[in-house]
Amino acid sequence: DMHRALHDAWQPMFDLRTSFQWNKFIEAYADLTPQVPTPTIGKVSSAKLRQALKHMKPNRAMGMDAWLVPELLELPDTILEIVASCFNIVESTGVWPGALRHLASPVLPKCAQPQPLQTRLLGVTSALFAAWAKARWRDLATSRRDWAPAGMCGGLPGLSTMDVAVALQTQLE
Repeated sequence: DMHRALHDAWQPMFDLRTSFQWNKFIEAYADLTPQVPTPTIGKVSSAKLRQALKHMKPNRAMGMDAWLVPELLELPDTILEIVASCFNIVESTGVWPGALRHLASPVLPKCAQPQPLQTRLLGVTSALFAAWAKARWRDLATSRRDWAPAGMCGGLPGLSTMDVAVALQTQLE
């Protein structure tokens, strides 16, 4: 059965309870990890979620929660405020609701007759989770600039990887 074969092949790579040891990761990459102060970003709000939703693709794939971006944009602020409160509880406790810990994982073949490891797994998050992540990414925009290494432009407000290309091209001339 293909489902069992895919599960058996991919599960060891994604089962963080058995295969990933955070302490060893920190030891191995401590020199490459910037020490940054914890930013103060305030609480998630319905306004932040709505702003994030407005900047998401309306036709993004549906996650396990079955919400589409246009449907979420139709919700009143009172409902989005309840969702924001849930995310604030998640941030303060570190405990995610089960419905947001699961991803839809479509499998794309890399060849005509793929074996399990000749496939590419996609992880499709909940639209609510994606809105929260986008809102928090925006909240951290200023602090990212403070700790980003010199020459980093991707993911920083007002800059792009094209800025790196232009700088390199200028140096070559």
